[in-house]
Amino acid sequence: SSLGPSTSENFPWNVEGEQLRMSTNAAGEIDLSISGTPAKVLMAEGNLQGPEIRFDQGNSLIYLDHPGEFTVPASLLNQQAGAAEWLQAPHFRWKGHLVFDGAMIRIVGDIEFSGAFRQGVELFRIQGFCDRINLQLSEPIDLRGDTRKTLEASLAKVKQIVLLDKIDIRLSQTDLQHNRK
Repeated sequence: SSLGPSTSENFPWNVEGEQLRMSTNAAGEIDLSISGTPAKVLMAEGNLQGPEIRFDQGNSLIYLDHPGEFTVPASLLNQQAGAAEWLQAPHFRWKGHLVFDGAMIRIVGDIEFSGAFRQGVELFRIQGFCDRINLQLSEPIDLRGDTRKTLEASLAKVKQIVLLDKIDIRLSQTDLQHNRK
């Protein structure tokens, strides 16, 4: 069941799950836990899902201590002239955990990833495996304040994706008529 409105301009994301636990500390900072089979946070065209998703505003963290999946929202991808144009946003599935501290998304543990992008007139499909991935943002997102206003005002983009440990990448390349290169 959905724990939030399915469409609303007042919320930057939609939350789906079976249980929601929320508390605040003396400073008014939120500690939120969404659980489900799976729990989901939908952000524009991206999503984060797993058995339990935690938001610890006091420590400026969003994390999953369990296996899960993450599709990068297109709004976080660099769409500047000359940059690769993502046709299928990067998607990650892991068996370890994910931590987002506002500046970097760190994923650990037997990760499977995929995506598709265009660079000039060439199309590329990428898939692979590794043990750790870091997605560095161009500027940090402040998770301690009004997150709705922060996300709306943020110009943060994924600056780089770094694959670490036990890397296995498969890349296929075609032209615009889908002829293999």
